[in-house]
Amino acid sequence: MRILVAALLLGAAVPGLAFAQAQPSNAPALTASHARSAMADFGCSAVHSVAIAPDGAYHGTCTKSGSTINVKMDKDGKVSQTTGVQHVTEGRARYAMTEFGCTNISTMQTGPGGTWYAQCTKGGAAVPVMVDEKGVASATKAKHITEPAARSMLLDYGCNNLSSLSMGADGGWYGQCIKGGSTQSVSVSQSGQVASK
Repeated sequence: MRILVAALLLGAAVPGLAFAQAQPSNAPALTASHARSAMADFGCSAVHSVAIAPDGAYHGTCTKSGSTINVKMDKDGKVSQTTGVQHVTEGRARYAMTEFGCTNISTMQTGPGGTWYAQCTKGGAAVPVMVDEKGVASATKAKHITEPAARSMLLDYGCNNLSSLSMGADGGWYGQCIKGGSTQSVSVSQSGQVASK
């Protein structure tokens, strides 16, 4: 009982100490709201495209001193200007496509090397568009095979029990299926060529 009373009196006398003791050791991670607030404190206005990267840092774009810049908040809450985009998220890719003049963005899909592919309407026409690993959008003639399209092609090829389908560094799709009674490694290239080993 004496220990409890002493702890309560100590907490009342030194509020900071009581607060520090009340904080759990597993405090919640920083959120996009924290990142927006920290970026505003950094001098940013018009903060947009804030998204988390695989390393836990938040990346965004803002206006500072009249210029549009890329900013990053690391896992410790420190904000800094970045040169280029370290991680292109879907939100950032959509924003880049909108700035490029796209509307009605659909079939958004990641590509090799951190790129994004989609279809959009630009100038009244349907246009295939991509965002490169630096966050720059452009029209593309390159065909981008999505996972559903690759699955469909492999089923048409005669595959059953398709499993472990994943995209390779070259943008092709690789997996395993049962074809002709045996398990085979199969692939669909970005040009739509289906093959098995």
